[in-house]
Amino acid sequence: MHKHLTLRHIPALTGLRVWAFGLVLLDHWVPIFHHVLMAGNGGVSLFLVLSGFLISRLLIESKMTNTSFNDYLSHFYRRRAQRIFPLYFLTILILLLAGNDVVRQKWVYFFTFTANYYLINNPNSLLDHFWSLSAEEQLYIFIPLLIWLCPLNRLPVLALLLISCSCVFRGAAYYWKSEPSWWPFSYESVLGCFDCYGIGLLVAYLQLIKPQWASQFFSSALVLRTLFILWLTVLLLGIYWEVRGFGAYCNPVTAVSVRLAVALFGGYLIGYCHQSLGRWGGYLLLNPVFQYLGSISYGLYIVHNLIYNAQMSVTYPTRYAWREIEQLLFSSNSTTTIPHPALELTFYFLLTVCLASISWYALEKPLLNRYTRKRKPSLILSS
Repeated sequence: MHKHLTLRHIPALTGLRVWAFGLVLLDHWVPIFHHVLMAGNGGVSLFLVLSGFLISRLLIESKMTNTSFNDYLSHFYRRRAQRIFPLYFLTILILLLAGNDVVRQKWVYFFTFTANYYLINNPNSLLDHFWSLSAEEQLYIFIPLLIWLCPLNRLPVLALLLISCSCVFRGAAYYWKSEPSWWPFSYESVLGCFDCYGIGLLVAYLQLIKPQWASQFFSSALVLRTLFILWLTVLLLGIYWEVRGFGAYCNPVTAVSVRLAVALFGGYLIGYCHQSLGRWGGYLLLNPVFQYLGSISYGLYIVHNLIYNAQMSVTYPTRYAWREIEQLLFSSNSTTTIPHPALELTFYFLLTVCLASISWYALEKPLLNRYTRKRKPSLILSS
């Protein structure tokens, strides 16, 4: 084993999950964050980079222990299946039993994790967030094999190839696909996600194989701010061109960079989280509320869009329930009730947290604990 190899749990990454989820939540619940600020792109891209880092770190460690190829794959896929499948398939089954027409008619896509290719041409506000889980499961086919076949000292080259492949794909999709399908095609296809995983792989390589160099490189607040400004600049250019009537991403450069910019920022932020964060870093990432929400972030992601999104009909069960609560709390003798949007979103958020907490304590955590008893703690923390 390489003398520099060390795996440890990084609490700041748990807090980072909350920020990623928060961007996705705002995108789905508050229209301006979707139509103008592209918050969902930022949140999902952060999730993908973080996932790329964590699984790459686990796979590199497993490869360096001189394990067999079968053990290498079986450990990885068994771990991913136990983490993702139970809640995902339970949710799909509930939607099926509840009579959701899309799941009932297109169940093959959802049960085979290919829903992203259905949703590209058939967007559905209730189910759209499942595209990222499908793309991630498809990435799990390629990434373990590529890391196993690639010599350790060539992993940075592999990471750069993944990044380049994804950028070329999104740029080509800009010319190949017409509006409005080019954006979901370039964004939700598995090839469009390769750069996030490539950046995550590069950060994992540096942290494991070049820890001293990584410690120096990822300690610059100036670089972190610069990458954040780059991401913000891409967003502002999109807003400017949208206002001018050209379309938010009216050229292939912005079409490519809208995900790449946030992925670069997210990758550096992950490396930065390994350093001393200071007072503000502790407030933003290590506070107890974020640590808890980060631990249930998978359930939050699965559930939130089923609880509420900005396109839902007022007859949807959760919206109907809120109207009844609102009328009970705020109406007097009047037949009309003044809307309380902030309280309404708070109600949906608390309901989301409650359901995700139930999932965590009743389903996810017991499975993780059972797996922990069979594996070394270092392997569990890294995944």
